[in-house]
Amino acid sequence: MMKSNRQILPVMQKTSDVVMFNFQRPTRARKVGGVLWLVELYDQRHDVWVWQNESGEAEEALDEAKRLSLVLS
Repeated sequence: MMKSNRQILPVMQKTSDVVMFNFQRPTRARKVGGVLWLVELYDQRHDVWVWQNESGEAEEALDEAKRLSLVLS
């Protein structure tokens, strides 16, 4: 029996909505899977978005992302 060289990749959740803030540092709130909002902070040194919090409510996630963007690192 031949083995395939294809890798099985995990299914990525589609982002439907994104709100970005860039006051003191870049943050974003993004909706994934239709129900969950992730709040992420951009790590410029490593060029990645780092998870900070999650919420089922858009308003709560947006407030958190805005607050994080206003705080100096």
